[in-house]
Amino acid sequence: MSDVDLTGAEPLDTSKPVVLVVDDDPSVGRMVRLSLEIDGAVVLSAESLAEGRGLLRPGLRGIILDRRLPDGDGLELLTDIGAVCPDVPVVVYSGLDDGKEPPSVKRVNKTDIAGVFEALGFS
Repeated sequence: MSDVDLTGAEPLDTSKPVVLVVDDDPSVGRMVRLSLEIDGAVVLSAESLAEGRGLLRPGLRGIILDRRLPDGDGLELLTDIGAVCPDVPVVVYSGLDDGKEPPSVKRVNKTDIAGVFEALGFS
């Protein structure tokens, strides 16, 4: 369980889709951010589980998770995501493929940015 209070998180302005990207690789983060921004999304970026927890908000349009983060496995955020924004699509975008993702989470190969868009339901 998280030691961060998520119950007071402010909802986001959803006039544009807002996507949270949790990945500690700066080059991957930039590529994903740029691709999403070109498609009209607002991107929130986190490089750790702790930063990701702090950015969870109702109204997110999607969450992209790396599995290997400096403070743990990206899947550890799933409980917090379920508490704050239970209906948001979650995409694992990671080189780690151990089959531990639950069925509710879509896994996309780390080189397949088009697959990320498809998994999030973007055009």
